[in-house]
This record gives sequence, structure tokens and C-alpha cells, in this order.
Amino acid sequence: MKNTTNNKITLIVTICFIIVLARQMNLLLFTDDFQISMACVCIAASIYIARSVNKMAVILISDIAITLVSVLAIHSKDISFYTSFKISLPESTFYLVFGLLVSFVIIVSNNKISKLAYAVFVCFADFFSNIVELSIRIGLIGLNTRVIIGLFIIAIVRSVILWIILSMINKYRLTLLKKSNAERYERLVVLMSKLTSEMAWMDKGTVLVEDTMKEAYSLYSNLQNDDIKLTKAESATLALNVAKNVHEIKKEYILIMRGLSEAIGNEAEFNNDNVENLILLIGNSVFNSIEDKSKRPTIEVQFDNKLITNDTYVIISIFDNLISNAVEAADRRINISITQTSKEDNYIFSVSDDGDGIPEDIVDDIFVPGISTKIDFETGVVSRGLGLAIVKELVEDKLDGSVKCLTSSKKGTTFELVIPKKSFKVEA
Repeated sequence: MKNTTNNKITLIVTICFIIVLARQMNLLLFTDDFQISMACVCIAASIYIARSVNKMAVILISDIAITLVSVLAIHSKDISFYTSFKISLPESTFYLVFGLLVSFVIIVSNNKISKLAYAVFVCFADFFSNIVELSIRIGLIGLNTRVIIGLFIIAIVRSVILWIILSMINKYRLTLLKKSNAERYERLVVLMSKLTSEMAWMDKGTVLVEDTMKEAYSLYSNLQNDDIKLTKAESATLALNVAKNVHEIKKEYILIMRGLSEAIGNEAEFNNDNVENLILLIGNSVFNSIEDKSKRPTIEVQFDNKLITNDTYVIISIFDNLISNAVEAADRRINISITQTSKEDNYIFSVSDDGDGIPEDIVDDIFVPGISTKIDFETGVVSRGLGLAIVKELVEDKLDGSVKCLTSSKKGTTFELVIPKKSFKVEA
């Protein structure tokens, strides 16, 4: 607990240091004291990316630090501390107002705002905060059309830079994840070869099952048909053959399960994955698998904690099914938001989309195997309807959690997964 607190403090100090450093690279516009820098972009980016960090701490500490540096810089020119503070106060107000606004939108949106929507909001927050600062410096009368247009252009430019930074970070994370999975790919090739061997045994078992079913039905028919008289010894022989075959099937099943457990268990020893990165990888995979680019979804992932899992393939199966279900059920481009928060002894995962929702008459049965709303109208093939049933089984049986459909309407669907904290580790 102490290490976690220290890490959070270190993160806040690092963020504030970067913000103060960015503030020192500035341009003077409109007045001798009005400076334009990239500090506000750093504030907006850090609040968006580091969701678990204390936002008010970042805002207040960076604001105080910027003001202190500014006062010292002005005072070094033989200007009194009081006057230096008065000159720095409007800028301090800018960062305070701007920080509160961007924090507000993150909190109100419950961490579900997309990068683009966030950048648009930041643009208006930037513009408004600059208006407040200049109003303090030169008064509302000094805000002519040229100044207002200039401030709006500045806000647009900084918001575009913010959006590019957030997009580049997302791409960079995916690139790192792909590189880190190169070694796992090699192991998966070996795993697939082992699974292929087990499939061969399963094929053999399928033949034995079919033969046993034929013998069992033959025995049943002979016993039911009065025209066919079987001796007690003949009936016993047929029954014994069925019993022997069932025993062989059971033995083969146990061997196959042992082989699968060993193969997957050996691979699981290497599992120690960041959950958010796994979901980003799944989303990227689903995105690229859709041939019609006009239907490729927008997928936003925001976590409050850096969670690590040893149940990599369980997590992949759960979120792959939820994301794929949302995409397959929609006939247009949709937005999918995946968030993680914590509450008491559980982590809360929310998967929301703005698709067409689930029909009310089947909402209560969506976790029942065979229930599906997806159909290919070109081929007439209906989905197996196992996706959500698999999700429910994995969440409850493998992770000791629960899953439910919170909302389902024409405006979209939200699934909530509640999983005990003991199922994950938190990255320091």
C-alpha cells in the first residue's frame, strides 16, 4: 500500500514537472505578459491518459509551481514580489480554470469520452480560459474581434496537437504490444501443434462415439422388437460392448483433457499481461477484421488501474466476444467504450456501444446458449448464440465474478462485469 502511494506521488510530481517545463517554452501575444505555451496540452493529455491520478492534485500543484516559477522569473528583473505576483496571477487563473474544466468533463463522462470529443471540449475550454485571463489583464473592452479570433485559432491548434498526441500514444502502445507478443507467437505455434495432436485423438473418439451409439440403438431395437428373439447371452454381449466402448471414450476423454490442460497450462506460465493492452489488441484485431471500412467501429479503452492478469486467454475470450457481438449485431459504424473502475473489493468493467440494442423480449435470456439476434441475410445462417453464454461462464467460473446487461435500448447496450480484485495484480 505504501509503495502504491509513493508511486502515485512520484507520478504526480513527474507530470507537474513536465507541465512546468512545457510552460517555459512560450510565445508572447497581444500583450507583454500574455504567453502561449504547450503546458495546457500537457495538462489535458495527462488528465486523459493517467485516469487514476488525483486530478486536483495535478492541477493545483502545477498551477502553484508555474506561478512560483513565473514570480521568480519576473522578480529577477528587479521587480518586487508583490508586483511579480500580480503580473503572474492572470496566468495562474488560466491554468486553474482550464484544469477544472477538463477534469470536469472526464468526471461527468465517467471516463467514457472519446479522444475526438475530448479534443473538441478542450478547444472550447482553452478558448474560454484564455478569455478569462485576458479579461483580467486588459478588461473585456480590450477583447476586440482580432483578439477573439486569434484566441480561437490558438485553441484549435492546441486541440489538434492534443488529439495527435493521444492518437500517437495509442498507436505506440499497440506497436509495443505487438513487439512483446513476438515471443508469444512462437509459443503459440508450438501450442497449436499440440492442440492439433489432441484434435486427432478427438476425431478418433468421435468415430468410437458413433459406433457406440449404433450398438446401443441396435440393442434397444432388438429388446423392443418382439419378432427378434435375443438370448440372454447375446443381449449381455451387446450391453458389454456398449459398456466397453463407453469406458474407452471416457479414457480417451481424460487423456485429451490432460493433454489440453498440460498444453494450455505450460503456456499460462508465461502469462503476465496488462489487461488494458490486451483489450486494445482485441479491439485492433476486430477493427482490422472488418472488410467494409465504413463499418469499422471506434473503440475507446480507459482504465483507472494498470491491471495484470495470469488468465490471459480467459480475458481475451470474454472481451473478444463482447466486442465482436456488438460489432456483428450492428449494420453500421458504432462506437464502443470499455472502461474500468474499482469499488470496494471489486473491479468494475463496463462495455458500452451505441448500436441498435437488444430486443426487449430476449434481454432476460441473452446469456442462454442458442439465443442470438445476429443473422446473415445473404446466406440465412443464424449465429450459434454462444458468445454471451461463454462470457457468463468464464466470468463466473474462472474469475468468480458476475456479468449483467445494465441497459439495452435503441440507443445501445451496456454490459457490466464485476470481478474480484483478487483475480488481478496491480502494476506498480
